[in-house]
Amino acid sequence: TVLHIGCGTSALSIQLSEAHPALHFLHADFSTLSLEQMRLRHPTLSWVGMDARALPFGDGRLASVVEKGTMDAMLRSGEDDWLVMAREVLRVLQPGGTFLQVTDEAPELRLPLLEFLAPHWQVSFSVVDSEGVEEGLCYESFLYTCRKM
Repeated sequence: TVLHIGCGTSALSIQLSEAHPALHFLHADFSTLSLEQMRLRHPTLSWVGMDARALPFGDGRLASVVEKGTMDAMLRSGEDDWLVMAREVLRVLQPGGTFLQVTDEAPELRLPLLEFLAPHWQVSFSVVDSEGVEEGLCYESFLYTCRKM
């Protein structure tokens, strides 16, 4: 099972499920309204309500967790919700498991946060989409990969 936390109504849920049909994705969000909309639009996919700060899985139960924009939203709250979420993800990942993040936050801002838990995971990043950035047509996007040690 791959857990997609903070899925909202993002197209990423559908893209992930269609691109990897052999995997079981569990698309999760705390917004019941978003989940209801997605269940109506895509009834064959798995949608579940949950809080990314209190994941209902045992230690080391998941191979992968994905999020796009969830940590960004938590960082803007001014609380330590992002750290609670990161620790929960670390807890539920099995050894060698992967936490993938898609964000427009540049490495000089995001890496120090993720590396705060560096003794427990190895962090790397890559540029996902930079076409049109210089022309001001879009933001640069990054994929951060945190592999549990």
